Amino acid sequence: MSKSDWVRVNRHAPCPICGKSDWCMVARDGSAIICPRTPSPYVAGDAGYLHLLKGHTRPPGHGATVDLGGSGPCRDWDKLHRQLRRAADAGVLHREGRRLGVSVVSLLRLEAGWIAEYSALTFPMRNPEGAIIGIRLRFPDGTKRAIRGSKEGLFLPADLLNPTNPIDRLLIVEGPTDAAALLDLAYDYVIGRPSCTGGVKHLVQWCRRHQPQEAVIVADGDEPGQRGAERLARELLLYVPQIRVVVPTQHKDVREFRRRGGTREIFEEAIAGAPARRLVVTVGTPDDATSPHRHPPPNEGQDGAAVMK
Repeated sequence: MSKSDWVRVNRHAPCPICGKSDWCMVARDGSAIICPRTPSPYVAGDAGYLHLLKGHTRPPGHGATVDLGGSGPCRDWDKLHRQLRRAADAGVLHREGRRLGVSVVSLLRLEAGWIAEYSALTFPMRNPEGAIIGIRLRFPDGTKRAIRGSKEGLFLPADLLNPTNPIDRLLIVEGPTDAAALLDLAYDYVIGRPSCTGGVKHLVQWCRRHQPQEAVIVADGDEPGQRGAERLARELLLYVPQIRVVVPTQHKDVREFRRRGGTREIFEEAIAGAPARRLVVTVGTPDDATSPHRHPPPNEGQDGAAVMK
């Protein structure tokens, strides 16, 4: 489906899925709805989640997965990944990097591959131990799909698979291209999660394994992105001493921030301005509920996010 095949919801015709009157889109033929707030098995690029209406069995125009043959749990992901990487020659990576606004070096660090049949970049999805459990495709129009048989995983730079040095600060973003944008800002410890709500279990396990001292969650500026960041922050607080959440309110995501001239200095200011959240452990009995020692110090254990302009 092209963009003209979709209609934005409004207050007179709200989204049938979430009931809201903004962000969502309805197919003109009534076959589907794209809602960024309510998850579904299908991801419709950056627009949100695709919901099929009764009588339709697959996404219109494209599916959630691509079948390259031999799908299933026994697929040799490492072999397939090596083939896709070989197909991504210097010319392909240079062209795609310019289109996306990221460097060839960052695409190489994320081990980007190429499927000429679909003109799509590929990125390996890994479990917390670094094993490839699936492969994500990114099409020229921004649509994201996975090779059939894939499981959702993390987008890890090759040099972050087995880090040997202590990690002072880990940055977490949504998707591989946002991860590439942060790598271009000279951050080394960067992980891309599969969606604004996905990858929580894998990220918790990765942090338990490598014990970063701080995690900075970079949320997309929309409501689903911020809600997903808050959920992840609550989970990671049990395993990471300090969490910050940064929201690029004037840009759709980190990649757009980078493309429009965003610098590391500006990004560092946003991180510094984000309230530090820490898990506060108290000792006492229910009778101590009025004790002032039960309350966290200022700016600790509180919700909040910095605004990155």
